[in-house]
Amino acid sequence: MDMDIDMERDMSTSNAPTFLAIAGIFKNEAPYILEWIAHHRLLGIHRFFIADNDSTDISTELFEALARLGHVELIRHTTEPGIKPQIPAYQRLVELAGDRVRWMAFIDADEFIWPTSPGPGIEDFIRTLDAQGDVGALALNWATYGSGRNYFYENAPVQQRFQHCASPPHWLNQNIKSIVKLQALDRFASVHGVFLKPPYCCVMSDGHELVESAEYTRKETGRLTHSDRVCWDSFRVNHYIVKSWLEFSKRKIPRGRAYTDSAALTKSFFLGHDNNDCPQPMPEAHLRALADEIQRLRDQLQGIGFALDRLDLACSAAELNANPFTGPIEGCIDGLTLNAEGLRISGWGLAWRESALRGLRVQVNQQDVPLSHFVALARPDVQTHYAKAPVNSGFNALCAREHLPQTIHTVTIHGLAEEGFSEPIEFGKYVDIPGLAHPVLRDHT
Repeated sequence: MDMDIDMERDMSTSNAPTFLAIAGIFKNEAPYILEWIAHHRLLGIHRFFIADNDSTDISTELFEALARLGHVELIRHTTEPGIKPQIPAYQRLVELAGDRVRWMAFIDADEFIWPTSPGPGIEDFIRTLDAQGDVGALALNWATYGSGRNYFYENAPVQQRFQHCASPPHWLNQNIKSIVKLQALDRFASVHGVFLKPPYCCVMSDGHELVESAEYTRKETGRLTHSDRVCWDSFRVNHYIVKSWLEFSKRKIPRGRAYTDSAALTKSFFLGHDNNDCPQPMPEAHLRALADEIQRLRDQLQGIGFALDRLDLACSAAELNANPFTGPIEGCIDGLTLNAEGLRISGWGLAWRESALRGLRVQVNQQDVPLSHFVALARPDVQTHYAKAPVNSGFNALCAREHLPQTIHTVTIHGLAEEGFSEPIEFGKYVDIPGLAHPVLRDHT
């Protein structure tokens, strides 16, 4: 990949025609904006159409400054009640681009187009597709990067900090993102895929026509989101979907999602997407060029009086990393039995860094009760949902009768991780005592 920056191709917010541009919707992404812009400039993309979606950090001011420098065209996009903002924002950005842009990539703030082999740059690659006449879109598969077992946030490029992703066949990598010939666009099928006007077709990066995943077509009728295979030929989209645990829990969850249900952003989401099987670090040459280009943008911002100290404060790790260690624990209480022996507890748990629980914290009537024993058990069924879960993620535990109050009103159970933190474990839907609201219990010996 040619890392040289061609200054003559810097586009201002003018009517100059552009062959390839990027559209994105951003909300409270200040620490990541310059890296995202700099990275794609290194790929030869110099025009960005941005929808700022109700940001409350310094993102809006940063984009306004970048617009003054001619790097972006910016709109404000407010979320309307009951309407997810991403597709409406994309539609507005397409209208803004008009006939000034021939092809447009639609990607998120945590997604980076990446060349996987030496060869033509992304614009030249798409020019070859454009010359075929009937190709109206290019679908690029994800490479879904995990946390790298990083708990804390670090003020450094995400491409430097996270170097492992899900292996190529993983179902997450079947997700696609689209680069679209705007005159061929009929409408957005989802934030991932598009419907094209006839006779246009969508191809993957190996030149073969996109075939939708039959599984996801059934699940999400009318929403083109996944291909039937993973293709990393020539180009892909590196997706830093979770980053570190603190970035996920303190930034991504509060920010929400611009297309699907934000309630899905849970510890289960983190653990299910935290895939680190395949080493895929960025080349050192790219990271050096990236650092230089970020500094170049900072110098330009400083030259127009932008307050870099405010940006540096937004990127600071101190506040985000300040709280005591806590992390994701996923699990389920499958069985809860009270008899003459005591309170018998069975279930499973998966903690941070794919480790089994080291114990439970049990509270009865809001008071801690000691465990008489805790035994780890094999639960291969858990591994069908969490491929990297340890085989001994199941457990059987007992709170002896002599430690229990005579009358039990409430029971709360927390899983204990190796690092010492704890998280509540949910009760399964079959854990119930007739006539009482779950998880209130009564003695039924």
